[in-house]
Amino acid sequence: MIRRFSPVSNNCLMLSLYLMGSTVTKNFDCTQLVSFDKNIKDHDLLEKFYCFERQGFRVIQDENIKKVKKSYFSHHKKQYFLELFDLDTCADCFSSEFENWNTVENPPYRIVAFVDLLLEIIKSSGMCGVSLYVVNFAQKGILNTLETYCECNNIDVLKNLFYASGRNFESKWENVVVNIL
Repeated sequence: MIRRFSPVSNNCLMLSLYLMGSTVTKNFDCTQLVSFDKNIKDHDLLEKFYCFERQGFRVIQDENIKKVKKSYFSHHKKQYFLELFDLDTCADCFSSEFENWNTVENPPYRIVAFVDLLLEIIKSSGMCGVSLYVVNFAQKGILNTLETYCECNNIDVLKNLFYASGRNFESKWENVVVNIL
């Protein structure tokens, strides 16, 4: 039996459980994660990420992130994860910004502000090897994720994030990982 909970909006589904006999496969959706080398994690660096709260995100540190989310990206084992969970659960949630992004040249303001803040934190901290994960829908065992690499500037990051756009008809991915060099 497959059961799916009602959608919160057209673009953001609540966590669904697929039930097959007694086996439960968990999945997750509509979230953003940032990861970086565990060796550079310190209190001052983590504090900088709390600036995302002013953009409507709750910052969840590695040890408090649900295991299903970290296990989906388990090939990034040496990374410290932060989840930037959008507190807005209605139709204008952050994930819907990607669905409504029409052209790579004209990203929605909220995505630009998000990328600008992330790059500001990276540059001011002297970080390298940061990864940004944009998750529309992920389920363990089903890989629909594009992993890209780009320079640390907003034009390159935005171009790579456009792969998550619902209007990118050339190459649409459910999940995009942008590795910022």
